[in-house]
Amino acid sequence: MLEDYTEISQLKEENKLLVEQIECLRQKEYETRQKLNKHQSMNSELESEIEKLEEMIKDHKNQLQIQNQECELIKQLKSKVLNLEMMLEEKDDSLNSALKKIEEKQTEKEQISVVVEKDESTTNNNFQELIQELSEKCDQYKKIIEESKTNEINSKREIKELKSNLDEMTSLFNGKVEDHRSSLHIIQSLQEEKMLMNVELASLKAPASDMKTRGNSLFAEVEDNRQKVMSKMEVLKNKYTTLKNAFSLKSNECRRLKTENFNLVEELKNEKMSEYWNKTIAGYEERISDLQEQANYYSKRPENPQVITIDLENLSWVNTIIDEARKETNELRKEMESRSLKHFGDFKEQCRLIKENRELHYQNKNNTAIIEDLTSQLKESNRLVSDLKEGNSHFSPVIDLEQPNMESKQKTVRFADDI
Repeated sequence: MLEDYTEISQLKEENKLLVEQIECLRQKEYETRQKLNKHQSMNSELESEIEKLEEMIKDHKNQLQIQNQECELIKQLKSKVLNLEMMLEEKDDSLNSALKKIEEKQTEKEQISVVVEKDESTTNNNFQELIQELSEKCDQYKKIIEESKTNEINSKREIKELKSNLDEMTSLFNGKVEDHRSSLHIIQSLQEEKMLMNVELASLKAPASDMKTRGNSLFAEVEDNRQKVMSKMEVLKNKYTTLKNAFSLKSNECRRLKTENFNLVEELKNEKMSEYWNKTIAGYEERISDLQEQANYYSKRPENPQVITIDLENLSWVNTIIDEARKETNELRKEMESRSLKHFGDFKEQCRLIKENRELHYQNKNNTAIIEDLTSQLKESNRLVSDLKEGNSHFSPVIDLEQPNMESKQKTVRFADDI
């Protein structure tokens, strides 16, 4: 009877211990379920953020399509500019041929001038007309120079306005880029947090192991290997973050160097164009000074020159030749003036087209740089999205606490035989 009583008391104590252990296990199960609910809510939030980022990527792709259309328009404008330059070259060739003809006529005029000097009384009025025409021509050139100066002032003012607009657009674009980069950094941090949370979930859902309750050396070896793998994973994750930061720094430095190189090339082109403009303006000023000297020379000639009486009855044919030469020279001079004015107008149009071409070239390069930057950002964002999807696929399978594994029931370990 005493032995039965002691066995009953021992069984009661063992029953109490088992009840306490069952309550502890239920408490742990409740805590782990709460943690699981929290992590599931966090996973749903992360998925919503990923969908928002995919919408942002679609918007960036639409912007890239618009910029490609602008590049096609720029190419069409370039082809038009090249056609206009070919037309201007043809006009220059025709003007050069006309100038050669005029020079030949002037040489003929110089040869006849020896005979014309004997008849100064008849040619004085013509010289005065030439002086008036040259003075009018000088006035026309002065007006053209004033118009070119006013156009230059207006163009400088327009350039300043365009630069201010460009600065505003660049500041807005830089702000958008910074926002995009900050969103990328947020995505990366969320990705890392998600990976850590998935690892924690896997570790929480895994059965708890204790040195006392491991059972045999097989479970202990598995636990040690798991801890080693976790430590290696942490080390690799730290290396990945350091390499990723270094890559972002180097990519930013490459972009900065590209922009600096582009700015230096544009400054060199602007310096060359300024030298070209200075040379053309100097050529026009020299031409105007030559015309002013000719006008001064003809104005200083005497109004009543000394006339030498010569019997010109036998030299009437000379007068006819001189009259024909004068008519021809007047026609050639008028044609030269009209062609010179036309040439000057064509030159102004060429300058305008060159300036427009330079601005379009600058805008095209700027657009290409922006497109390259956006494509790199899109590639990085796509890579992050793919990494997020891979992270979801890698860490989604976890151990279920409500449905125990069937293999764990089949593969049991016998610690000791009942005696």
